[in-house]
Amino acid sequence: MNEFFRKNRALEEIKNRFQDKRILILGFGREGISSYRFFRELFPGKQIGIADQNEVSVKNIPEIDKNLVDFYSGESFLDQANSYDVILKSPGISIKSIENKLDISKLDSQANLFLQYFGKQTIGITGTKGKSTTTFLTYETLKNTFHDRVLLAGNMGIPFFDILKSINDDSLIVCEFSSHQLQQVKYSPHISILLNIFQEHLDHYHSYDEYIDSKFNIANFQQQDDYFIYCQDHQLVSERVSQNPFRSQTFSYSVQNPVSNGCFLENNAIIFETPAGKEEIHNLRQPLLLKGLHNLGNALAVTVVAKILGIENTKISESLTSFRGLPHRLEYVGTIDGISFYNDSISTISEAAMVAINSLEHVSTLILGGFDRGIDYAGLAAFLHKSKLKNIAFTGSAGERIKAEMEKIGTIKQVFIVENDYQKIIDWCFQVTSQNETCLLSPAAASFDQFKNFEERGDFFRKMVLAHQ
Repeated sequence: MNEFFRKNRALEEIKNRFQDKRILILGFGREGISSYRFFRELFPGKQIGIADQNEVSVKNIPEIDKNLVDFYSGESFLDQANSYDVILKSPGISIKSIENKLDISKLDSQANLFLQYFGKQTIGITGTKGKSTTTFLTYETLKNTFHDRVLLAGNMGIPFFDILKSINDDSLIVCEFSSHQLQQVKYSPHISILLNIFQEHLDHYHSYDEYIDSKFNIANFQQQDDYFIYCQDHQLVSERVSQNPFRSQTFSYSVQNPVSNGCFLENNAIIFETPAGKEEIHNLRQPLLLKGLHNLGNALAVTVVAKILGIENTKISESLTSFRGLPHRLEYVGTIDGISFYNDSISTISEAAMVAINSLEHVSTLILGGFDRGIDYAGLAAFLHKSKLKNIAFTGSAGERIKAEMEKIGTIKQVFIVENDYQKIIDWCFQVTSQNETCLLSPAAASFDQFKNFEERGDFFRKMVLAHQ
């Protein structure tokens, strides 16, 4: 076994725990591959099972290991699952879709194991929207003070097991958690942020309540020496916190009203207040590069984390004002022919599209729709009907349903097209959008009908827009 594994007490405990267990890795995407590499290094000679409904690519298995792996794929990929002692599930596989086919008491996950052994060093962020931006802003803010002590992992694309060899006793680990990763955890991070909860991924759960419960697992297992930070402005979240207080020390933040223990806005400044006192962290006369009130809320949440960890106010201010945001999240693409273009391909729910429209000036053209996951579009239709938008391109089955919802309200006043060819949509946007106006891609729907993911959709939008230069 690798020398590092012998010296690390947590990993030694994991080794002892799984030494005599038959292990099945369920799902062989990025996280499944990471899990295989981890357990293969921990147990060089152990027979390991890999199950995936899709054909498993053996290119990720070294030739020397292939006789030590049992592969299961196709319709019968779960037939042997119950013969294993531990089933390490990847987050993309819905428990709802497999619960009648195997013993779910055998399920475990990277997220759960990681939090069990490294949760006390972890700052965890979740929310339906804004979690990636908040995670990276937290990471950059902590790096500005703690430098190489700070690590990054989680839902943004770095499997938890991939950073294990970088963790020291003084490491601070900033992690983004999806609802899928949180659904089966029994441990919570030392510092947790819950930004918001909206209807999304409902195909993955039995109900919206089950989705909500998964998100709250970010704090459900905290202890008295842990910290929970939540958005006071988000009614669903704040009501649940008030009805079910957590064991941890609780902070809130608000862009609308003062809070007694946390962060808020006052006199155009970011204020942090606790029973011990009140202080100004940053004057917004020096604006943030992140656009939108929702991003200002994200900055408040990060400020609370920074104050808990004792970071100086000047360092917090420097980090907030230097952070440029992430691609596909209200990303400025450029101004061409006098038209400003913004890529908000991350928008997969109604609330995200509404926030994006309200965050930018002079939005006259909107690209809307995509893969229909059955979320409620009535509120978005009412918002669009009252908006000052002039042009809407509806695309995909979700776009058709949003258009139908608008037609229920009354005549659609905007010029619109229904088109599933993004090249034609972008050409149309150039034709109908006037100079000094904004064209926004904020689809309020998933991308899977035409693209591999939201990143590919946003990249295509950016490329086609810039091709008009």
